[in-house]
Amino acid sequence: MADYNALLQETQGKLLKVIDHLEYSYHKVQTLPDTLSEMDNEIMETWESFSSRFIRVSDIFIMQYLRTKIAIEEPGFKGTTRDYLNKAEIQFNRKH
Repeated sequence: MADYNALLQETQGKLLKVIDHLEYSYHKVQTLPDTLSEMDNEIMETWESFSSRFIRVSDIFIMQYLRTKIAIEEPGFKGTTRDYLNKAEIQFNRKH
């Protein structure tokens, strides 16, 4: 049987690290133009980096963190990504 608590801690560490990277990129894009016609290749690359980091944070949170958190409470739960999001919302609302 998987040690979901250890996996959750490992995932939390990864999540915090990628959030730091996202925050760094976020601060870089704050002063950049957001209109394509005003962008050069360097600006576009900075925006692409930001969007890639956002996607990475979302992926780790949804596909790893939420799935592991749900596996701790309901080890037999299986479903689509949408099922996991619905389950996480139900669990969150039950606790708050």
